[in-house]
Formats: sequence, structure tokens, C-alpha cells
Amino acid sequence: MKLLFIDNTRRYFGDFYLVIVEIRCEVPILPEYFDTISAYNAVKSHWGETIVHLRKVQQMGVPSSQVSQVKERLIVNFEQNSLPYLIPSTMPKKLVLSEINKSKKKQGFYPAHTLNLHA
Repeated sequence: MKLLFIDNTRRYFGDFYLVIVEIRCEVPILPEYFDTISAYNAVKSHWGETIVHLRKVQQMGVPSSQVSQVKERLIVNFEQNSLPYLIPSTMPKKLVLSEINKSKKKQGFYPAHTLNLHA
């Protein structure tokens, strides 16, 4: 699992900024996450080697003089409050299956009977 922090901060009015940090979690798709090799192959052919889980943290109305401090605080808050949930060995599998299920609901990607997922 790989975490990337991407700065998407932008000025929105005068000397004020919308500080946005996008957290991108890249999780490898592994065969042991699926009941069958055909389910694994179907998912892998659609997504490739990894699934990406995105999260944004932000704060609006930040004066330019405080942008760096606010970015740092947003990252530290994520590390203290959310990162511990990503560390357990079961989390990569849960993230992969969660993203697949979200996609199935939104796009109707796979009929329910074609993917055998085990949690």
C-alpha cells in the first residue's frame, strides 16, 4: 500500500485560499482477496494492478501567510486520526473490496453473480 499527499491548494478570493490536500492510497490487487481466479482476473483486467482510494481534507478561508501551516496541520491530523486505520494487515483487502463494491453500485460494472468476493 502506498500513500501520496497531493497539494491542490488554490486561491479563491483576494489573499484567501482553499487549502486542499488529496490523500491518494494505492492498493495492489491480489488474488487472495477473491474466491475465484476468474473474479481476480476480471477485476484486474478492469482496474489493472492497483485500486486507488482517494480522500480529501481541506480548510477554506486561509490567509496566504498561513497556507503552509494549515497544510501541515491537515496532514498531521490525517496521520494521527486516520492513518492508524490503514495500518492493520486486513485493511488493503478491505479497501480493494470497498472500491469494487462502490463501482458496482455506481456503474453496474459486474453482475453480482460474476464476482465472488470474500471479506
